[in-house]
Amino acid sequence: MAAEKISSEEVQNDYDAVPYISYPYFNTHPEHLYTIGNLFGMEAASPSSARVLELGCASGGNIIPMAIKFPEADFVGVDYSTVQIDEANKHKEKLGLKNVEFKGVSISDIDESFGKFDYIAVHGILSWVPKDIQDKIFEVCDKNLSDNGIAYISYNTLPGWGIVRSIREMMLYHTDKFTNPADKIREARMLLNFIKHGNGLNSETAYTKFIQSEIDTLSTCSDSYLIHDHLEENNEPFYFHEFMSNAHKNNLQYLGDAAVATMFIGNFPKETAEVLKKVGNDIVKAEQYMDFIRNRRFRSTLLCKKDIKINRTIKGEKLKDFYLSTGVKPVQDVSKLDFTADQTIDFRGSKGNEFKVRDKYLLAALLCLCEKSCAVNANDLLQDVAIRLGSLVLDNQYEEKLLNSMLVLVFSGNIDLSSAKPSYVDKISEKPEVSELARYQATYTDWVTNEVANKVTVDLFGRALLQHLNGENSFDDIVANMKKHVVSKELNIKEDGKVVTDEKVIEEKLRELINISLQKMLSSGLLIG
Repeated sequence: MAAEKISSEEVQNDYDAVPYISYPYFNTHPEHLYTIGNLFGMEAASPSSARVLELGCASGGNIIPMAIKFPEADFVGVDYSTVQIDEANKHKEKLGLKNVEFKGVSISDIDESFGKFDYIAVHGILSWVPKDIQDKIFEVCDKNLSDNGIAYISYNTLPGWGIVRSIREMMLYHTDKFTNPADKIREARMLLNFIKHGNGLNSETAYTKFIQSEIDTLSTCSDSYLIHDHLEENNEPFYFHEFMSNAHKNNLQYLGDAAVATMFIGNFPKETAEVLKKVGNDIVKAEQYMDFIRNRRFRSTLLCKKDIKINRTIKGEKLKDFYLSTGVKPVQDVSKLDFTADQTIDFRGSKGNEFKVRDKYLLAALLCLCEKSCAVNANDLLQDVAIRLGSLVLDNQYEEKLLNSMLVLVFSGNIDLSSAKPSYVDKISEKPEVSELARYQATYTDWVTNEVANKVTVDLFGRALLQHLNGENSFDDIVANMKKHVVSKELNIKEDGKVVTDEKVIEEKLRELINISLQKMLSSGLLIG
């Protein structure tokens, strides 16, 4: 669908009337962008002293955690909604931040006076603005990006978005006569409910199953997502090659995807991978064909200046520059694993994917990672493997082979990389602590930002508990403080569906619930040292 220019007043009114919920996005984080740049041989700026620009910053939910993490870096957030900028400045003041500035201006107002930035983040903007603003975004990524800078841009992608567009057009048709955002949202939800419970989706075809799944998602999404992602007048998907054509016109080249695993041809079936390899060194063409095969609907693309030399021939040795972590778990019981035996262990990833490991070196490395809650430096991991295997280490070249095997798991999405030692801890301390930001966010919303810049949902009990995790309270102190919430009836403790009033039972239940919550916070990367 071709984007049409709309007035600034309409843009402003929509986002002022229904502000966009501003979450943190790990893929936009300068530390993550630096990691990918480093992987491909770029000499990107250190995030700790970088200048970072976010276009469409909303109320600062993404850029504020960055500013807190890197107090010596400089951050600028731009958004046209005065309501959202006012909210961002309120959070900035509450947190006492001095290194972030929020500007209530249009993207079209950005010029050379803004200066150069080492990282530019444009999440969820490009597809939803008129053509002239789209062109301006590419221009900003050219003229305002430093020589070794990295720009992140996300957008709806074809061919996958094509089938989603039919649902959007149904809602646009139904809500066409309404101008008030609240009316549009109400009517769109009524239409989705009608389609969901009507008799027209009884077919078992792939199309109707997809439509039903999409309607289920939209029926439970927030109002801000529904109106801004699906009901805005502008929503233009791009083929990847079209996007890159615009990038090339603005002296930019493809660095990579924010999720590097999507770039790996080896993730396709063998026959498909062989055909894709014949594309040669034209990475844009290869990525476009992969989009066709996957029916991809959304992309997060990283760009850099056209004269940057990118190394796409990566060897396992490169992993020594990084910290490694994994979300995979062994399927079998490995508590009594015998490394002297010739055996194969199945592993399952967080998305349900499974793979087998037979090599004892890779097996030992994965088990070491599985036992850690924190990312591990690759050099330390190699030492752990040597200790675990002991006299079984017979191959002098095992490090090189092991690193190459782990690199394959990186590109298959089973091992994650980071450039810096994580700030979260791998065990619960005597006086548990979360960040000041998490404690602050818990006072006004049901989600907080963890130490790897991801959103973590918290319930009412968790929100109250977070207020007491300041690194100064022992477990007994925390129990006593949480008991006050129960006594004042801010919280209820229930057993068998009934509210508990016995103080001894309340304390027992609190100890149990606090332990469970702390374990969840530990695994979510919320607890810090």
